[in-house]
Amino acid sequence: MASIRRRYRVVILGLALAAASCSKAPGDVQPLDVHLVMANALDPQADRFWAVGNAAFNEAGWMDQRRISPQEWARAEAAAHDMVETLNTLAQAPHLAVGAPASTGPDDLTPQQAKRVQALIQQDRPGFKALALGVAAFAREGELAAQNRNLRLFEQVSDELDGKCEQCHTRFWIPALSGN
Repeated sequence: MASIRRRYRVVILGLALAAASCSKAPGDVQPLDVHLVMANALDPQADRFWAVGNAAFNEAGWMDQRRISPQEWARAEAAAHDMVETLNTLAQAPHLAVGAPASTGPDDLTPQQAKRVQALIQQDRPGFKALALGVAAFAREGELAAQNRNLRLFEQVSDELDGKCEQCHTRFWIPALSGN
């Protein structure tokens, strides 16, 4: 079941990338939708990575390496690898957009908020790229930790990953939500 979900998310990212590369005219590249990629690829990838660590906590509240099977290490490695690929794709995309989805869930943007997020990213594209590449490098540490079954590094990446993501959200997402 987990491999089916992983393939589903990889397909969604692939479709988003394919849509971004479709051209209406020669040289015209469609933008990659940041919100779509975050909601359907990056967020689920991070959740898969964290799920391995969350299941490893013992009754005393510490990660216990004995609670991480070889299959779970492989899941964490694959999730981290997928995060690296997704973040590198966001960093390197020639054009980015932020679309507001049709649904109105708690994490969805209004069209006005989507325009503000997009404007903030466009105003500081080098900053967005640097943050995406920085989180990608950090996720690569998580991939190596899982690959080498390095519990200390795995725990560090698990603990700090949210903060790395929040650096970008604080700069580009949250100000657009509040209108500031």
